[in-house]
Amino acid sequence: ELLGEQPWDKDDAWPDVWLEIMLDGRAHLHLLSGEGELALAAITAARPVVEARGSPARKCEFYWSVAAQRASQNRWRVDEEDIANARKGLAAATQGDDQKDIAYATYAVGHFSLMRGDLVEAREHLEKSLAMAERIGEVALRAQSLWALTETALRSHDVEAVRSLAPQAMASGEAAASPWFVGSAKASLAWLAWQDGRPQGVVALANEAMELWGTAVF
Repeated sequence: ELLGEQPWDKDDAWPDVWLEIMLDGRAHLHLLSGEGELALAAITAARPVVEARGSPARKCEFYWSVAAQRASQNRWRVDEEDIANARKGLAAATQGDDQKDIAYATYAVGHFSLMRGDLVEAREHLEKSLAMAERIGEVALRAQSLWALTETALRSHDVEAVRSLAPQAMASGEAAASPWFVGSAKASLAWLAWQDGRPQGVVALANEAMELWGTAVF
């Protein structure tokens, strides 16, 4: 309301703030709240402004929002259109000079590829996002990347890779103060205990994972 009517017709700072509110703010909030239709309404309203006045950062966020909204409505059954939108987000990010945007957009392609089951492409992008997270000191992205890499290894039934990655994922989740990522690492360790023939370890670690997930706030 403070921006007034049609702020996208003013200088570049005005549409950028409006798009940030609509995408990083409103659409993202509705996605986290499971309100797909409201998220879609915000994304739809933002589309013409993104296309006409959007910076690389706002275009990146727009394509991520489109992919996430569509995937969530399809119960996270990701398809090629979702991955294509994630790739458009990465392409938009690379047109700017914000390494954080590029790193998160790279992670997004890896994450959507993981959900699609394209494990080779997922690993390629997630290893890149992990390297970028470590280079720029982005703690949250490091936790996300290590979690997703561990999940990729688990889905590949690569026991030794999970054995190497899960402790790193747990440490990064603790550094990011994220019970969800720590719990996910515990769940991966429970899978390892199953592979190693340690049933008591499976039960103990799985219970610890469930307890941590119960305290996670998104």
